[in-house]
Amino acid sequence: MVLKSTTSEKFQVLLDNGEFAERSPDSLVPGDVIVIPKHGCLMPCDAALIEGNCIVNEGVLTGESAPVTKVPLNGQDAEIFSGEEHKRHILFHGTTVIQTRFYEGARVLAVVCQTGFYTVKGDLVRSILFPKPIGFKFYRDALRLVGVMAVIAALGMAYSTYIYWKHGEGIGLMILRALDLITIVVPPALPAALTVGIVYSQRRLKKVGIFCISPSRINVCGKIKLVCFDKTGTLTEEGLDLMGVIPAVDGDLGPMVANLADLERQDPLLVGMASCHSLTMIDGKLNGDPLDLKLFEATDWVFCEPRQDDGDSGAFDSLIPTTVFPKKRVEMNLRDGFEKEEGSDGHVGIVKQFPFSSGLQRMAVVTRAPDDNCFTAFVKGSPEKIVSLSRPDSVPLNFHKTLHFYAHQGFRVIAMGYRKLDPKLAFHQMARLKREAVESELTFIGLLIMRNNLKPESAQVIGDLIASDIKTVMVTGDNMLTAISVGHDCGMIPKGDEVVIVDVLPPDERTSSLAHILWRSNDLASSSSDVSLAESDGSSSTPSRAISANEYLITMDRPKYHFAMTGRSFSVLLQHFPELVPKIMVRGTIFARFSPEQKTQLVEKYIDLEYITGMVGDGANDCGALKAAHAGISLSEAEASVASPFTSSRNTIECVPTVIKEGRCALVTSFGIFKYMALYSMVQFVAVLILYEKRTILADMHFLYLDMVITTIVAVLMGYTKPYDRLVSHRPHGSLMAPSMIVSIFSQMIIVVGFQTMAIHFLQHQSWYSPISLYDGPEDEREKVVNWEATLLFLVAAFQDLILAFVFSKGPPYRKRIYTNVVFLAAILVLAFLTGTLLLYSPGKWLEDLMKVVHNPEDSHLSFRLAILGLMAANLFAAVAVEELIVDRVWFKRVLKTIRRKKHSKSAFKMVRRQLDKEIQFPPVGRTTYAKDADDAASSVVAVDAKGGPDSTNL
Repeated sequence: MVLKSTTSEKFQVLLDNGEFAERSPDSLVPGDVIVIPKHGCLMPCDAALIEGNCIVNEGVLTGESAPVTKVPLNGQDAEIFSGEEHKRHILFHGTTVIQTRFYEGARVLAVVCQTGFYTVKGDLVRSILFPKPIGFKFYRDALRLVGVMAVIAALGMAYSTYIYWKHGEGIGLMILRALDLITIVVPPALPAALTVGIVYSQRRLKKVGIFCISPSRINVCGKIKLVCFDKTGTLTEEGLDLMGVIPAVDGDLGPMVANLADLERQDPLLVGMASCHSLTMIDGKLNGDPLDLKLFEATDWVFCEPRQDDGDSGAFDSLIPTTVFPKKRVEMNLRDGFEKEEGSDGHVGIVKQFPFSSGLQRMAVVTRAPDDNCFTAFVKGSPEKIVSLSRPDSVPLNFHKTLHFYAHQGFRVIAMGYRKLDPKLAFHQMARLKREAVESELTFIGLLIMRNNLKPESAQVIGDLIASDIKTVMVTGDNMLTAISVGHDCGMIPKGDEVVIVDVLPPDERTSSLAHILWRSNDLASSSSDVSLAESDGSSSTPSRAISANEYLITMDRPKYHFAMTGRSFSVLLQHFPELVPKIMVRGTIFARFSPEQKTQLVEKYIDLEYITGMVGDGANDCGALKAAHAGISLSEAEASVASPFTSSRNTIECVPTVIKEGRCALVTSFGIFKYMALYSMVQFVAVLILYEKRTILADMHFLYLDMVITTIVAVLMGYTKPYDRLVSHRPHGSLMAPSMIVSIFSQMIIVVGFQTMAIHFLQHQSWYSPISLYDGPEDEREKVVNWEATLLFLVAAFQDLILAFVFSKGPPYRKRIYTNVVFLAAILVLAFLTGTLLLYSPGKWLEDLMKVVHNPEDSHLSFRLAILGLMAANLFAAVAVEELIVDRVWFKRVLKTIRRKKHSKSAFKMVRRQLDKEIQFPPVGRTTYAKDADDAASSVVAVDAKGGPDSTNL
């Protein structure tokens, strides 16, 4: 199978002789150098840009509506090309190139990297066509029970062969009757019947705007125990509002400036906000990242692309595609009645861009003003990252305190720095300028304070999940303290619970210190002027200020505490403290500054702890985690996000409880249908074996009525029951081999066999009963089908099928009550009425002849028929009593646990949780935990207090 190109436009390909020739997209191979058309195109492959810039719409892959700028690879780099690390240089298959930018007379060139299924989009299509298999107990146990049923069928075949051999029947009839038992015990319709609940749930999800490409995951959702949430755009609104800026003045961060007009026109912070972005003008409209748009609009500057302007751009040459300048200057010029050149004072040209990278947590631009003698670089990103790239003497003394104050209140904080580059640096050297040369030795110039409001639905949904004993986790690329604040606001961290920040620092060869963990209380940190090292990129191995053990040593109110940590700490934890990973993850709630790869890794670690894990996200950064989770729910309609099992058309997390409810409903329905199909098979199996002993069989119409009329209607309509309105704290069984399930199946099997046996014995003790008379004739006509034995067991089997359907159609707490499924209940009543009519009355000779039941107008034996009806009523009472009074009761489950000597669940995360509840001194808040041997993954750990004294702690 080949993934064909989605465009028919031909491309120019560079030949060996240096000339260009047109080729169709399907003929492109890796290594081809292609020309990206000036008017743009739909990319037919993955290609690395080597000349010129491109404005690309990657919405089909990322879900982001804002176009991104692709820059060429630096030919001087000696590093090995990596699709993940160099994606800002790659034009991906299926994305749309909107504009190209190039030096005058040059072409925009790209090298084909991958084609077909080897592209990013091809991998997406492949993941949809061949989804990752899931190891769900229900499906494994279903196969095991089918195997058990096959063994029962084999025993029945042996018994039937013996019966027919004893009666002297021919080998042909023996084989025929033995093979009949296989189709009876292992019904061919079983796989289709098991999908009924899933199909109805999928249809209901579609009606509310939730689409599923992997229906088998619906059942898995019924067992979800943990849900990971992205923050921005998922728990909080997508857009950000600028609250103000805090310039760095004289080594200090002053009060927040809400009105940018109060800043000087050439203030570096204002110029940086106006120029440090990846915005572009498309069809006369400014497009780009919403955050960049918000910041630029706040500056009240003008964005201009000289190629689309009639003015003279000679001052910047053709090397500068974009300029920005203050709007007030333009208005003044118009008011004074004279024109200024584009290169006049106040204009800033954007020479080179280094796009934002979630892994690097920053972006940068190189600018040039006409009256400057050098280039200026502006860098914007996370405060911790900008501080680590800035000169220490330029970082304000109150930086940590200010950052902590605003981040702790839930604001999103962005920092900015700038640097004057070497005056000797010329325009033509820009193409070879490395990012590292720009993003270093910065001068810190201030903070940008943004507000990201919580979505109105988030708190209610999180509250419902926690009330139903489903663990909720936030994994985000944002600041930790901001994430903690949002966690409090949405209820993920309940009021009164403690938050422990886990700072994990790697070994430091300079100070010969081992890898160690700093355990800090967030509440204590809030009252301190210091900030947690969890957000720092420094490698300092000691706390940032001297503390005493008595100051920070607190007693946690167990088990009400939550761990919070950064992606950097998580990586060091995995490497140097693997024995602590389960404990921190089980109590972990906030995971901040996580890269897309770390999000995926976190989800996989939770799966290793045997959590049935859900992941909810809205952007390309979440795609890996969405695919890795048991149930990924994408809030974006981008193609990459569609690779997740579920996609919601509504950009809120209200879809999460809906998916879980439908999952629980579908899972319980699947269990009910499986038990029904297994018991329905046993009903016929027992009836047929009894009739084989009597040297008779059920008629073809008997089988048609039981299989096609009763079983088909019941199996199809049983899954029509809707999910229960609310989530409960306990989840449905996920295994058919659970003791309560086995007891349910075998107890109902005993009831079936018992009442069929009672019915046939009751018949044989009637005064008017006479055994079946045998006669010699053709072998295929020797078995009479119109007799009291066959009629009785056919009617009993029909009633028992309806009773089992009623009993196994469970209601609350996972599905609504049976009477809400009007169609199903009506079908059972109608079928029961038809079966009762055949039992009690003589509807007519033509119908009795058709159904092959005994017709005796002279003596209907009404008393016997009423007795059989009473027997079926007793069967119904016994079946309901076993399910409602025994199997579904808590006391019975406790008895089973006692018999099995099972005190606690053996799930990995539950064992860790019980262990944590017993460890009174964990976590050692206010202390530092050192690894004895950082190179030993299984090393033991020793905790020391702030004064350096050893303090043994059981970890």
